[in-house]
Amino acid sequence: MRVRIRNGHSVALSRVSRASALHLKEKEAGLGRRSAHRARFPNRSGVLKYVDERGMMKPERNFVVRRQGGSFRGGARIGWVNASWPFAKLTMSADKLSLASLGTYEFSPSQVVSVEPYGSIPLLASGLRINHNRADYPGKIVFWCMGNRDRVLAELRQIGFSPSGRPAARAPGFPIRWSVVIAVIALWNVLFMLDGSAPLQSRGPGLFSVLALLALFALATAVRTSPRIQRVVLREGHQAGEIKAFLGLLQIVAGSLSLAFGGMWLARAYAG
Repeated sequence: MRVRIRNGHSVALSRVSRASALHLKEKEAGLGRRSAHRARFPNRSGVLKYVDERGMMKPERNFVVRRQGGSFRGGARIGWVNASWPFAKLTMSADKLSLASLGTYEFSPSQVVSVEPYGSIPLLASGLRINHNRADYPGKIVFWCMGNRDRVLAELRQIGFSPSGRPAARAPGFPIRWSVVIAVIALWNVLFMLDGSAPLQSRGPGLFSVLALLALFALATAVRTSPRIQRVVLREGHQAGEIKAFLGLLQIVAGSLSLAFGGMWLARAYAG
């Protein structure tokens, strides 16, 4: 069974509430009154309308159907790492807010304290900061809006995402142990010093430079994936998720440079 509307199209009865369907059946049987012949359904604009006994569609102002979701492309700042447009995507729905940039960061309404404007330079530093209470994410998470950030906020309200979280205490200080930082810097310098004595060094990166980059890539990967390595590298109370974006950036840079430098070194070695 279908309900007629003014422009000749029809709406499946499955979209009409059960109560309204009963009223329509009563109307066919001649038992209903005028007020009992209204079948509610949302139109494309999201405004609820009803169909009276003449098949005419009329608006009902007291009810608005919320959108299912939306997304925006822009930039992001995740902790220490800043990504420009278009390397970030903000996706929103009534029950989840998600930011994808060097990893995915998802929030439920109870995990978001507020979403507030951040920065004041149009197109360069104009965004929205997500204030949250997740201890496994960095404290500062910002979505850089390419355009009008008020439009993003309006979309968030229209979809129905309502922050309801409470602020939570975070572990203070730098998340990585300073002893680990000093050890990595020392090993890095030693490998490059050893590379300085190699005969091919004067013509480009040598074997030890490649080993230094591979070691950095391996360390970043281990910290992201191994709980045992995380306990060694991170300070007490901190989690790997806080530096996930930084570790991802290290993997990309160190991995790409190690491949490039390794190819150059192999080419020179075989040519010599």
